[in-house]
Amino acid sequence: MSDPLQQTSRAAVVAVAPPPRRVVPLARWIATFAAAAAIVLGVFLVERRRGGDQGATAIAASGWGWSRPGALANDLPPGVYLDRLADAAGEWFKKRPDDPIALARRIGEFRQGCSVLILSPHKPLVGQDRAWLVEKCRAWAAKLDAHLVALEGGASATKVRDDADATINKLIEALRDRAKSLA
Repeated sequence: MSDPLQQTSRAAVVAVAPPPRRVVPLARWIATFAAAAAIVLGVFLVERRRGGDQGATAIAASGWGWSRPGALANDLPPGVYLDRLADAAGEWFKKRPDDPIALARRIGEFRQGCSVLILSPHKPLVGQDRAWLVEKCRAWAAKLDAHLVALEGGASATKVRDDADATINKLIEALRDRAKSLA
């Protein structure tokens, strides 16, 4: 009689062949690469035709203030450019929300415009004017963030809106002053 343990161990030793190697023809690789390249080229051409090379201005396709399409026109003299930025910032005053949620949304939208402004190339401006604008924008963004924190902390919506109004009036004044110095 044979030992059942020996039979089991013999049965367990089975040679397993590796799976057959799949060979993809070179023509298929070339076709796949060509299709991917055509897609990338097509997207590039569509974006270029739509003006997608405008940098950060493409972040917000609609909106108001600095997030509005065309608010950051790159074909203006420096002083006019800054005056237009001041005009766009003045759009803040077109809506006067009293409700904390609506006010938070409005401040957030303006703050998003600050991000657009900070990240944009500002082609009409030279080095030191561009650096001034970005530095000021960061300071304005921080103040807007503080207004949101105050509102979320329970401050009166009317008081926060008044404080935000003061911040925005100061930034408009700063933009207009700098625009005058460049004219």
